[in-house]
Amino acid sequence: PASKSHGRVPLAEDMYQQDSDDPNIVTESGRSRSAGSREPGVDAERDGEGVVDHSLIVQRLGKVRESRQEVRRGDPPGDASGRPSVGDLERLPQAPQWKCGEARLKLRQSYNRKEIDVASLMRKFDTNNDWKLEQDEFLSLLQDYNSWYSHINKDEVEMVLQLADLDHDDCIEPNEVLYALRVWYAYVNMPRGTVGQALGALSDCALPPPEVLKEAMLVMNEEHPVDLEEAEYVRHIALALGATEQKVNAHQMRMAISAWYLHIERKETGHGELVKHAIGSTHERLCLQNPIQKCVRGEWDVVTLWLNGMFAVVWMLVPLLCIWAGSHINTEEYPCERPMLSMMIGVTGYVAIIHGAGVFWLTASWECTAVKKCRLAAGISLLVVSLILVIFWVMGLWQISTTNPSRCGFMIYELGHFVWIGLPALCSVFLFCCIPCIYCHEYFKHKSTDHELMGLGNDSSPE
Repeated sequence: PASKSHGRVPLAEDMYQQDSDDPNIVTESGRSRSAGSREPGVDAERDGEGVVDHSLIVQRLGKVRESRQEVRRGDPPGDASGRPSVGDLERLPQAPQWKCGEARLKLRQSYNRKEIDVASLMRKFDTNNDWKLEQDEFLSLLQDYNSWYSHINKDEVEMVLQLADLDHDDCIEPNEVLYALRVWYAYVNMPRGTVGQALGALSDCALPPPEVLKEAMLVMNEEHPVDLEEAEYVRHIALALGATEQKVNAHQMRMAISAWYLHIERKETGHGELVKHAIGSTHERLCLQNPIQKCVRGEWDVVTLWLNGMFAVVWMLVPLLCIWAGSHINTEEYPCERPMLSMMIGVTGYVAIIHGAGVFWLTASWECTAVKKCRLAAGISLLVVSLILVIFWVMGLWQISTTNPSRCGFMIYELGHFVWIGLPALCSVFLFCCIPCIYCHEYFKHKSTDHELMGLGNDSSPE
């Protein structure tokens, strides 16, 4: 999707310094919206904050910026000795949803779909199958670009590990994984708009006091209640992540805010969201099992070889047989109602070979190159050839259904019957029977996982 960013997470200095009266952020009706969102598949125009008085936002951000300047002019702070540890901080209880702004709730709901995949992700990276992740296994999960659409650097890895492994046993429990991935998801996907402006005012300066942090968090929370205890917790997290009273950088402040931003009680995922997720995960699994792509990646196994053999039969052996039959058997010599039947079979064979080459080209280009023009050319070519193949299929189906083997020859008739009726019937069974069954299986699996996460996710905070 176009909203997937292939670069680093933008920081305060290059993304947050926006004028407070930017028309892209606040509409004429006063509805404050985010200038953009890095959430995959979410429209940036819809993924914004709710109705908030713009003048109040400007007023609060002005207080934050004034305080930022006052702190810079203040007395030099002390050293960083006595810095708290993340493990020593008592994690806040999860915020009830009524205390959270619309943007936070939207992001929390979108993370529900990511949480549903946590079991398969843990199984994928949990090499010793003990349902705990060693630090190297957790690092592999964080570096899985296909899951987060953002690369993680060394500093970010260290901060996330500090937030995850609270008991410092080098093993990360399932509830710790959920919490740490939720923080990382917020770090990558928090909306830019007023959240970005507030983060820009808080970053690369002296660490703001709790009262100033609360003002900024009220802006991020769209004027929903924020307790001073929450601001103090964010401040302690920033100190534990390496900030000092003298300075907090953009990474540290963003990570500290992320620890609060999605720390919201989990609600059950709706049926519509589960259906969408089931369809998306099914398509993703089918794409990952594409035998051509697996061969290009060097993943050879029995199933891959078998599927590639099927590809060769359908797109090479059968078309070659059609071409041979069309050139050696002439239905014009038979008392056949459709004298052009042999020619139609031969032409269908040629088009099928070209279609198979197009499928191979598109699949290989998607795996081997990121050049959009190459993929676009392959996709358009395959679409054109597919339309031509459908036209010949309709013509062939009409011809084969209006004749019989005694008048047009047994081989031509049976071959045409297989090409124009048999193979399409098998494809229809797969599309209209097998695929819906896979959808249902994925739906009920996700629903079961969602129920498990309702307990595990909401119990991840200590009482």
